[in-house]
Amino acid sequence: MRKDLLKFLFCVLLSTQLFSQVKTTPEELKADVVKITDGIYKMDVLRLITSNGLSTQVKAHSECAQTAISRDNFIFYTTSILFKVLDELTPEGAKHSDLDELIGKPDYEINLFMGKNGLQLEFISDKGTERKTIKWDDIWN
Repeated sequence: MRKDLLKFLFCVLLSTQLFSQVKTTPEELKADVVKITDGIYKMDVLRLITSNGLSTQVKAHSECAQTAISRDNFIFYTTSILFKVLDELTPEGAKHSDLDELIGKPDYEINLFMGKNGLQLEFISDKGTERKTIKWDDIWN
């Protein structure tokens, strides 16, 4: 019982710390994170990561045909996958901030393409391009 209470208090403390550092304006709350162009959901995240005086720009893009999955599932899978990958790229103690637009060229590009049969994650860096394709059945089972 005591361990459960400590875990709960730790989670509350962590969540208040996370949310206290996020400042959201009313304009940001009203803005759509998903754009729809020619029947395709699109979502972009531009991030600047700074650690030990070095900076890294990341461009993350996700898209899917409206007929393939719902908008809610598009947002869920995009945020779950892209932010997990972005977290992996962010060193411990690094500062990160979202960008309105890129400053030159990105150091990393992450592309997520979803369709009715599954998804493909593409990672582009100066070391080349890597792709991984996963069927929905493999995710859900």
